[in-house]
Amino acid sequence: GRVADLVPPEKMDLPALDDAGAASIAVRSVTSCPLRGSEPNTRAWRAAEIPAAGGIGNARSMARVHAALACGGTLDGVRLMSPETVESILAERSFTTDRVLGVPMRYGLGFGLMSDMIPLSPNPRSFFWGGWGGSITVIDLDSQLSVAYVMNRMANGMAGDIRGGTVAIAATNAATRLA
Repeated sequence: GRVADLVPPEKMDLPALDDAGAASIAVRSVTSCPLRGSEPNTRAWRAAEIPAAGGIGNARSMARVHAALACGGTLDGVRLMSPETVESILAERSFTTDRVLGVPMRYGLGFGLMSDMIPLSPNPRSFFWGGWGGSITVIDLDSQLSVAYVMNRMANGMAGDIRGGTVAIAATNAATRLA
């Protein structure tokens, strides 16, 4: 009863599909299980525990989950992972145009890393991840800051949204100035 329904976009803007052939990873990933965006509004979806797509929470809960990473693996005096494990996220695993999103992406371990294309934090020891429609979390190790933006009115693209990016950039820049 406390979960806001998602408002799906009227149409999807998928530039990676414009020049892609039917056998491309982009086309296959989007057409293999076509989604409209309203599926998470159903009880079946919410109960399904879908990895990488079934998270439900508000911005505070998302920032709280990521605060353990921002604080080097410890939250409220409880060590959840080693600082070395957190640092391993920052090791670049690939830097190429993502074949589904169609944008240059720099990837670490399970997260996107800062780049000229995605400057969500002025600190290079920062990483992020987002969700379809525009939600995003940014974890800044230097500022020990986690920022989250979630929405229920989905944007029409898969590669991010200016709303959450603007919030993250403002917060990470302010934290860096205060440090």
